[in-house]
Amino acid sequence: KFLNVMPATRKSGPAYWLRHPYARIFITFLIMACNFLLFAEDPRFYSITEVDMAGPGNAIQLCFLNWPPSAMWIALKVCIALVSIVIGMLVGKFLLHKLILKRWWRLKLFKEDRGSFFCMALTTGVSLLTGAYLYNFIIALGMEGYEEYLLNGKLIMDNQTYGKIGMIGKWLGDSTTVFLVLDMMLQEKKHYRHWAPTLRAKWDTKLGKTFCTVRILAFWVYQLILTPIALSLVLTDAIDWSSAGFGSTGLERAILAGIIAFCDMAIVGQDWEYPRFKTDTDVKLPGMGSGSMNCNCIKNHPVVITGKWFNYGIVMIIMFLDFDDLYSHLTYSPEQYGQYVNPDTMRILSVMNITEAYDVSQLNWTVRYAANKTGEDLLLSARYLGLNWTYKLIVIIPAAFMALTFFVGTYFGNKRITKRKKAQAAEEAEKARLLAEDFNGYGGVPMDRMVELEEEDDEFESEDESSSSIEADETVGDIKGEEILENEWGKKYWS
Repeated sequence: KFLNVMPATRKSGPAYWLRHPYARIFITFLIMACNFLLFAEDPRFYSITEVDMAGPGNAIQLCFLNWPPSAMWIALKVCIALVSIVIGMLVGKFLLHKLILKRWWRLKLFKEDRGSFFCMALTTGVSLLTGAYLYNFIIALGMEGYEEYLLNGKLIMDNQTYGKIGMIGKWLGDSTTVFLVLDMMLQEKKHYRHWAPTLRAKWDTKLGKTFCTVRILAFWVYQLILTPIALSLVLTDAIDWSSAGFGSTGLERAILAGIIAFCDMAIVGQDWEYPRFKTDTDVKLPGMGSGSMNCNCIKNHPVVITGKWFNYGIVMIIMFLDFDDLYSHLTYSPEQYGQYVNPDTMRILSVMNITEAYDVSQLNWTVRYAANKTGEDLLLSARYLGLNWTYKLIVIIPAAFMALTFFVGTYFGNKRITKRKKAQAAEEAEKARLLAEDFNGYGGVPMDRMVELEEEDDEFESEDESSSSIEADETVGDIKGEEILENEWGKKYWS
């Protein structure tokens, strides 16, 4: 029941209420609130040490950072980056999308060219990461002093800057998701017809004689008003985020990150057309009047971004980032970020001297207190109690179960065909086979009947013109009636 398309008339049951418009809007705002709360509680975002993103950081360095001094090695790095991008795009388009998802798995979610851009983005990221490891292997063999130019996950920014950039990105994604969910529900008039009928009727109407509609104007006004407010709260000192939290522990922060990841999956699962996303409504892109964006970068194989895939593609990317965030909280240790813990209150302090932040011997409360340097450090509301594997499994098992349920449900939901539908398909296939064998191009009349008609017409020609004409019309009319009665396909194929 949860995998079926939501009926337009049903007004009861858990699936109805879980997919109700107000439930969907609540989930989007819950994600936004939880992200701001986690931003205030996350101790990593108050560290002045350099960001280390193993995996994504390697791919970023391959394309933009850590260039070698020699022109030959620069050319090698550029070639590996370009080849990795091209291979990733081709693998995503033809292998993952066309062959695996469409032909082998036959997922309706990826029919035609839908989802091709998302597949290409995933495989390109993996290809760039592979290219980074290949580059490291090559320079280790042939470059002197290669250690300095090995590609790793470190970026040219500290964790404080990265935290603010990440929060801005999450705000843009969350705020866009709020509007996207509302926009899709107002565009689709088939489900929950009793909900906001007046607003739905006027949502996509033009304003006067202009090309602008109510939904396009609402999107840009919404973004232009709220985005500057959010940016000012994150980038300025209007709020002291380091002390704005409730004093969470590592386990509580991991649970909060897990809730955010669960809500990301819930947004997709609450869609009225999930898991097949088969709809008659051409869902338009946010802030635009069209329902898709096409790119013919590969001849005869266009890359298409539909309204649904644009909306949920953003959510899926954010989902992967949130799972990475969950992993970071489970593996967090204060020493990795130039921080230490007050043994009395268990609150975390972040060293604000860059030299001392990298000195492990200085990351100790006793040492800092004896040197009278605790006042120079930033005291956070977050606490650290340490996480053993028992507490980690409390978060890991539900998170893994949710992710597995989501992807398995999406897969089997796209493959799900009932016995009744299979029987209908077999019956239609048998009728089509018999039709192809017994019928020819004479307007749907069987061959043996056509021969009889021709023989009778020859007999009528030898008789009187007026009487034979009447008899022929009656005979042919009788035969037509017999064919229509004898064969249920007669009405459809009679010319």
